[in-house]
Amino acid sequence: MNKYKRRKRALIVVVIIIIVAMLFTYVFALTSFASYAYTPPPSQPGVEDPSIWYPDPSNMPMDEEEDEEPDPVLTITSGMVRFNVGERFRIQYKMEDFPPGTLLEWQTSNTAVAVISSDGVLLAVSPGNVEVIAIAGDKRASVLATVNEIVADHIVILISGDIVQTGTKKYEIELGDVIRLSTRILPEGAKVNRISWKLGNEKVAKISPNFQTCEVVAIEAGETTVSVTADNISDTITFTVIASGLLVGRLQELIGFAVIIVVAIVAVLVFFSWRSNKRKKEIARQKAAAARRKKEEAEQRAHEEAERAEMQRELRSAQTENRETLKINGAAVGAGLPAPPSEGGTKQERPVTLDDLD
Repeated sequence: MNKYKRRKRALIVVVIIIIVAMLFTYVFALTSFASYAYTPPPSQPGVEDPSIWYPDPSNMPMDEEEDEEPDPVLTITSGMVRFNVGERFRIQYKMEDFPPGTLLEWQTSNTAVAVISSDGVLLAVSPGNVEVIAIAGDKRASVLATVNEIVADHIVILISGDIVQTGTKKYEIELGDVIRLSTRILPEGAKVNRISWKLGNEKVAKISPNFQTCEVVAIEAGETTVSVTADNISDTITFTVIASGLLVGRLQELIGFAVIIVVAIVAVLVFFSWRSNKRKKEIARQKAAAARRKKEEAEQRAHEEAERAEMQRELRSAQTENRETLKINGAAVGAGLPAPPSEGGTKQERPVTLDDLD
């Protein structure tokens, strides 16, 4: 019995708790809904019950919309750039709403006129107009730049090396010194079409010009000027050449001349020696040829003389034989005897006379 009562009381407590929770939930819901302000809707034709109230949409809770990312903006804040050849100019820009780490790239439309570094520093190269372009992601911005041509208005002669300066643009050098000069054109970046050098006294020094540089060699004591002219501007300096203890310059010059003379003399001697040897060989060849001819002629004469002597001997022998035959035949004929027969047959031949030998 007691066990049954305890279960009944527990069931009643649970039911009460459930009823209280439901009442609490209902009251909370009514309180939240009552907090909204209601406004009557505007009268509309066809609405029969104007007593219906609608909640104010401005006071209704709304779902939060997702924030949209703003569009990136790239702007060059520098206006049109005007500068001179050789000058530099940093382009100013602004990057807004780009993702972190976005790189900015620079370009120019004509690198012969101007070039730009990766950090936006523009360098003027030659006169002309150029477009400067900035690129970040898919965004581009540009600005125009004009490079002016610089007109030279001053030129200065520069001297390399330490030499004695005796006054304004006056210097003292020694015989044999070699001085190298160069030029500086102002303002910086200005260009000229031509540069020419001129020496005042050619007996004192000699020059070897090479456009913007020039080499001066002191060859004799005295004073001379060296001038440079670039378009319509010029500069002049004065050199005083003094004789040094060893006269190095003159000795170098004399040594050079001596070498040239010795080489020329050796060349002439070699030539004449060659000609002389060639002439001697030709004379020896002619003498040998003459000796051979004389020997051949002597041999020919000796051969001819031997042949003539042989012919004379044969002729004398034949004449002797003929005379003997004539004597024999004549004697036989005078004695009334017949002529002796010939060796080859019975036919008798007439006696040989001196006419037959001729």
